Amino acid sequence: MYKIIIIFLLFAASSNTCAAIKSYNVELISCYDGDTCTVNLVGVAKIWGYNRKIRLLGIDTPEMRGANKMKAKTARDALLYHLHNKKLRIEINENNPRDNFGRLLVVLYANNKNINLLMLHLGLAKKYVK
Repeated sequence: MYKIIIIFLLFAASSNTCAAIKSYNVELISCYDGDTCTVNLVGVAKIWGYNRKIRLLGIDTPEMRGANKMKAKTARDALLYHLHNKKLRIEINENNPRDNFGRLLVVLYANNKNINLLMLHLGLAKKYVK
């Protein structure tokens, strides 16, 4: 009996930790800073996919309204540079899709290059751990 309960608990725990990753092609509308943009989800009804705020998962850049406004502008401009005229795609973990502000938490790709990691490698972002 105990073996059945343990197996059930292990199965239940493992099923909750499996990430349901969804991928969407997007069109860039704008970027507010180096980790927050507005996009349209391609092929998704406007009511769900139009004018969506996204936040790059796992990174943090200076805030536009913060003390490092010049660094924030530099990060935003670099992000825009790396997204301009590229095929853009986001990946969303369906188990944890939004932050406290309702933005979609995403990994952003430009021509299949991970932009979240690129911002870290360029020194324009730091790791963000909740």
